[in-house]
Amino acid sequence: KHHEHAVKVPMVNFGEVYDKIKPALVLLDVEGMEVELLSCIKDRLAAPTEGRLRPYLWIEDDREEHHQPLMQLLDDCGYRPFWAITPLSPEGADVAAGPFPLQCSFNILAVPAERPLPIQGLPRANMKDRVGECPGSWIVSKFERIDTPVGDVV
Repeated sequence: KHHEHAVKVPMVNFGEVYDKIKPALVLLDVEGMEVELLSCIKDRLAAPTEGRLRPYLWIEDDREEHHQPLMQLLDDCGYRPFWAITPLSPEGADVAAGPFPLQCSFNILAVPAERPLPIQGLPRANMKDRVGECPGSWIVSKFERIDTPVGDVV
């Protein structure tokens, strides 16, 4: 049974959309299916094409079992992964005392090897990292170091 306010959304092929719009940034938050989705366009991500820069990737990475396959896929495609971990507490609030104490949003900013890092101060991600650990003191210090983007990111 459909909800009365349900909206039909057409299903599209991600690879075809990627080829058509040539994105500068791809944001992926597909509830644990990030590696599968990126695998569909792995050949497009692996090498820059003439006249086209490879996109930055912003990828949710909050499941321990998916972290190593994601790191391997990014490495295979020539991307450098950086943690972009943000507390879910309101800006300026004490992370440990907020409405979601010590809960964070775990994301990877994947940067093509040939492009600059657009946000300074992000820690490099690797296969040995433990996903889901969010000690307040570590996150606050890293979060406060995030500056404004450097250069043009479209």
